[in-house]
Order: sequence, then C-alpha cells, then structure tokens
Amino acid sequence: MNKVKVSLRPIVSRINLPTILKTTFLPGNSIESLMIATQVGEIFYIRNGAIGTFLDIRQRILKLGAASGGYDERGLIGLAFIPNFTTTDCFISITH
Repeated sequence: MNKVKVSLRPIVSRINLPTILKTTFLPGNSIESLMIATQVGEIFYIRNGAIGTFLDIRQRILKLGAASGGYDERGLIGLAFIPNFTTTDCFISITH
C-alpha cells in the first residue's frame, strides 16, 4: 500500500460553531464561493480569499445553550441552494 502525504491549512479563523460547508455560485458571479454557516445563524462566503457575510439570522435563532449548560443541538443546522439559485436568489435554511 502506498503512503499518501496529507496536510491541512486554515482558510478562515474566528468563526463560531461552524456547522455547514458547501460551495455555490452567488447570483451575478462567475466565481464559485465557499459558504460557511454557523449554528448561531451566520452564513459567510469566501471568494478569492476574502470573507464576507451572506446572511445573518442570529436574532431569529433561539438562544443556544442557556438551558443545557452550554451544549445545544438546535440552531442553523442545514442549508441548501436550489438548482437555479443564481437566477432566483432562493435557498433553504434548516433550523431547529
């Protein structure tokens, strides 16, 4: 069996509780963006090495960890872009 050397490098820091990592083309752009969503309700995009905020729904998410001593399975737990997202601007967020 051949050994394969693998290395990792950080692409972003200071993002709290990331739960989703996926790629998509944002409307009006021809460059694919990396999307990162957090449990607390932030969705960021990374394009050409720069990070920006796509959507912030923290005010609509329940206060996490308050009743469970800091651990919680609720929050923004899913994100899906519909096939024609680049022309409709519609996407689905899944919260619990």
